Amino acid sequence: MEIRKDYNELPDIHIDECKMIITISGKSIPEEGYNAWFPFIRKLREHLKEWDKITINFQFSYYNTASTAAITTIMKMLSENQVRMNIVINWYYKVYDSKKNKFDSDMMEAGEEYRELYNFDNFNIISV
Repeated sequence: MEIRKDYNELPDIHIDECKMIITISGKSIPEEGYNAWFPFIRKLREHLKEWDKITINFQFSYYNTASTAAITTIMKMLSENQVRMNIVINWYYKVYDSKKNKFDSDMMEAGEEYRELYNFDNFNIISV
């Protein structure tokens, strides 16, 4: 299932309900910030009530400050459910950004910060 994007500035969001895997990929630059993410957050809340496990793949190429509130909300929701369900978070980052022609550690550092803040058992930071 794909989440319909009402805003062009949102990343692609794919939900595999059979495998209980959510993949969020691409750029997130909505000016509306949290409001733009609300349909997905509502859907995630439903799945967290129904599922006994979940894997979330974060594959951001970039996200702006306005998206940070939504990502933080997602992390809090997952954290609140990690006692009753198996949660796996895969945070992907590019080691080398060919568009910028430099090594880019911003996404790696963001993943490390989320892992530290929420203390997930299965939070994987993966270079691509």
